[in-house]
Amino acid sequence: MLAVNPQRVQNPLRVITGSGELKILYIASMNTTDWIGFIGVALLLVAFFLNLIKRISPDSLPYMLLNLSGAAIAGVASVMLHYVPFIILEAVWTVVSLVAIINYFRKPVKA
Repeated sequence: MLAVNPQRVQNPLRVITGSGELKILYIASMNTTDWIGFIGVALLLVAFFLNLIKRISPDSLPYMLLNLSGAAIAGVASVMLHYVPFIILEAVWTVVSLVAIINYFRKPVKA
């Protein structure tokens, strides 16, 4: 059974099933922390998906910037949630992305 925080439930949806049974579906609203995390994760998934379909290279600046911004934003949400495992994950992801961007600009220009 799914635990629902009643403070986050707005306008429960009442559904009558085919057998005539009344079911109440609770739809939790998203708070600011949820939206911040959603945006960060969405950026990370966009980078992943674009790389998967070969629209973006992992060595490209847009890919690295999507990873940097997505990890940093998701990291902020993790801090707001006080969820240490994801704080560590997103911090490392952010630092690795930042190092990749620094190395991108340090590489010699091909003539």
